[in-house]
Amino acid sequence: MANERFRTYCLFLYILPLTIFGCQSISVLPIEDVTTQATPYIHAGPLHVLLKMPTGLDKVKVLVDNTGLAHIFISSKRINEVHHVVLGSDGVVERELVKNLSSLDTLNLDAAFDRSGQLHVLIGNEHMIKQEGNWVTVERTPWKEAGLTIRRQPSFVAGARDLTWAFLIGGEDVGTPGRWDWFGVAGGYPPLGLIWPWHTQADKLIVVPEMAPTYTMWVVLEPESSLDTDFWTFGTDGQGAIHVAYAQSRAMPFLPPVTEVSHAKFVIEPDRTAPPTVSSDVTAPLRERRQLQAIPGGRAIGYNNRPTFIYPPVSIAIDPDSGATLVVRRSGGFEEFFQLREAGPRGFLVRDEEWSAAIPMAVSNIMKTSVAPSGNDRFHAVVVGEQSNFWTGGDNPIYYLNLTSNVWSPPVTLGLANNSHWIFKGLVDSVEVASNGSRRAVVVWPTDEGIVGRWIEVL
Repeated sequence: MANERFRTYCLFLYILPLTIFGCQSISVLPIEDVTTQATPYIHAGPLHVLLKMPTGLDKVKVLVDNTGLAHIFISSKRINEVHHVVLGSDGVVERELVKNLSSLDTLNLDAAFDRSGQLHVLIGNEHMIKQEGNWVTVERTPWKEAGLTIRRQPSFVAGARDLTWAFLIGGEDVGTPGRWDWFGVAGGYPPLGLIWPWHTQADKLIVVPEMAPTYTMWVVLEPESSLDTDFWTFGTDGQGAIHVAYAQSRAMPFLPPVTEVSHAKFVIEPDRTAPPTVSSDVTAPLRERRQLQAIPGGRAIGYNNRPTFIYPPVSIAIDPDSGATLVVRRSGGFEEFFQLREAGPRGFLVRDEEWSAAIPMAVSNIMKTSVAPSGNDRFHAVVVGEQSNFWTGGDNPIYYLNLTSNVWSPPVTLGLANNSHWIFKGLVDSVEVASNGSRRAVVVWPTDEGIVGRWIEVL
């Protein structure tokens, strides 16, 4: 179980040096445009400006449909708008405004196709589809129907045959035991602190397939664990099994965040021997009015000692034909506990429940990896490098790699990411690679003038 294997704050003496010294300047690969490099294994198309706008508080979601068109959703708090951009082989085909954001709207953004090819988008907690040329709100969602207040981050399950939802709810609704957390404040001169215990409930990840007329089947990840699920990313294989790479943690005062990163695989299986449990009594716990399927703890693959909203700890992609699954850990393997530096990302190929040995990338000092299938057990990967100097700033290099025959190609610099915000320089939410399972992929990233993208094709 996660609580038994979770190597938390006994690692404090290891984590503290990383926290203090991990921001030193580390050299990165030469920063050149891809058109000036020898790239024998890929063809890189021209750079396209997807949306010219001030950047710095934005998020993107990218899908590639069966016809090869890329659908890029861009949410920006700088301009308080969400846009949908369609990119074809030769450039932008369409740009349209999806929604004007209010000051209370969050940057949360996700999109997915359903079985019929209908495009769905989640903006904050709002579900929208396009009808008769207009984007309209769909009031029906699993949490609204069940009378629940979700805690944060609703999303879709990537690649699911039918529209499938994922979101966080309080553990009390699914039978998760509560826990005692410590909270504290410190300050003053001489320094004084106050620490006190508080009984809390964990945030638990829920997965719900689209159903009519009622959402009767709910899946909960590790309901027995009192740890919070604070990051997840999905893939779905050709047999309909859902793969989730996720991180769990427990907050403690005055200590850096430490999360355990795991992978689980499951199939949503309603219990057909009993009638679905459905009740309109919203005051009753969810487990008493919906059918729950519990997913036990998955395979632990590492840990993360950085904030997950700045340094996403893991990414996942699945070859739709072979079912091979690629899981890429940003850093933080168990073997690195007593090293005073972070190693680079490691990939793992999973075939028929068998895990390969770690496959290291030839990059280090990174913020994020994003991966997508490229067919025949090959995978696209895009890596966001950190600024070359933490103190003076600068651009973040965007690297492309391809995994073929369990070996990563040499990295190629596609471009430089930056934004125009004077203080908020976070950009990982605006960098993605996406494909429809073919050798061709689209890569998107922010610059100080707007969001840009280019096509990549493996030769």
